[in-house]
Amino acid sequence: MNPEKIAILVDSGSDVPPELIQKYHMYVVPLQIHFSHGDYLDGVDITPQQVYDGLEQEIPKTSLPSGHQVQTILEQIAADGYQKVFAVCISSGLSGTFNMVRLVAQDCEQLETFVLDTRNISIGSG
Repeated sequence: MNPEKIAILVDSGSDVPPELIQKYHMYVVPLQIHFSHGDYLDGVDITPQQVYDGLEQEIPKTSLPSGHQVQTILEQIAADGYQKVFAVCISSGLSGTFNMVRLVAQDCEQLETFVLDTRNISIGSG
């Protein structure tokens, strides 16, 4: 058995089912969703159903997580006693999330991190 503690980090665009996130104690970096009436964090401030319901009025814009969000989650992972992180991100061709996680992780000296570009989106990357 491997005694190292390795955390799994996914972005919300990977659409990993909540029961798997809970079962495997995954960490989730939320993407940003921008409607004309407000900005939201995917899965935190707004549910997928709320996004779907809003599509009749407006197609929202999405954005990668902020560096601060990624840094906060990496700090939490380290505080939880993990030494390594395996991060799974949606396609770098569709989002800057992969690059943001990679860049922030480089500065997080207490964690050894591998960031995977799935070259996919949604459950295909999850």
